[in-house]
Amino acid sequence: MRSKVRFDPPAGIFNMRGYKAPGNNTVPLVQESREYCVVGSIAIAGHVAVVTALSGDLSDPELWADLDKELRARGVTEMYWERHKNGKVILKKRSIKP
Repeated sequence: MRSKVRFDPPAGIFNMRGYKAPGNNTVPLVQESREYCVVGSIAIAGHVAVVTALSGDLSDPELWADLDKELRARGVTEMYWERHKNGKVILKKRSIKP
């Protein structure tokens, strides 16, 4: 089909799950038995990550450290997401330190 638009499979887009307990993140997802506390989709372009469809609890400092580690390994230095609170949408930014 001739078109001026092309959609290719996503590159740099990840489904993220945050768990209450550490575990082996190389286990296939269908075999994962840990309870997750947060989910989201992360799109990475260059050094920026944008998190969408974020739902759950991100208050665990160990979860943040592991998230930073995963993003840093992919060259990310900035992460953006939206927080919905009291009927308002707040744009959030996090710097990922080397």
